[in-house]
This record gives sequence, structure tokens and C-alpha cells, in this order.
Amino acid sequence: MMLTALLAACAPAPEVRPVQVETPTFGASPINARYLDRTTVELGPVTTPGIWVTSREVVTAQQGWIEDQETGRATRALLLPRMRDSEVDLISVDAVRALGVTVPRLVVVTLYKDVRTLPAE
Repeated sequence: MMLTALLAACAPAPEVRPVQVETPTFGASPINARYLDRTTVELGPVTTPGIWVTSREVVTAQQGWIEDQETGRATRALLLPRMRDSEVDLISVDAVRALGVTVPRLVVVTLYKDVRTLPAE
């Protein structure tokens, strides 16, 4: 009786199946990026391709990163000055896709400029 209970307790473990884990998309590196702005963006013109975002804090076009505040996903992007006739910051369709936004929602992004593209002092 005791041997039967012991053997039942030592039964083989159920089969473990591997789980596919999504590779994380890391944000800007603190070594080569500097915080620039946090802004709510609206979808820009679909006729302008590429991964870009406009911001009132950007003076000249420069490389950088944008990070979605809801998901934490980030991607490299071209940071552009806000268009003169625009009162809101804009984001490209490609940038929205790169951030993994799949449902219509308010997108709040943090912008980081890439200091490696700045001229040496």
C-alpha cells in the first residue's frame, strides 16, 4: 500500500511544451540618447512614408527614438519640427505600425534625440 502511494507520487511530470516569447524592442540607450519631449500625437498624412514624428521641441530634423507610453515599445525615428500650420504633433503610419499600435487609440510618445548625430563640441 505504501509503495503504491510512493510510486503514484513519483509519477512522471506532464509534458512541457516550449513557449515562443516575443523578442523585446528596447528603447533608447541612455548612453546615446537624450530626453526631448513627451507628447500626444495624431496620425500624419498617409502620403508621407517612413518612420517619423513631428514635435514642437524639435528645431531641425534629427535621428532619434520614440517610445509608446502605453506599451513601452520603441523604435528609431526621424524627428521633425512641427509644420507651421499645424497645432498638433504628428506621427507617421509606419511609425504607428513600428510601435505595434493595432487598435485606434490615443498615442502618447516620448521622444529621445540621438546625440551621436550631433556635431562635436
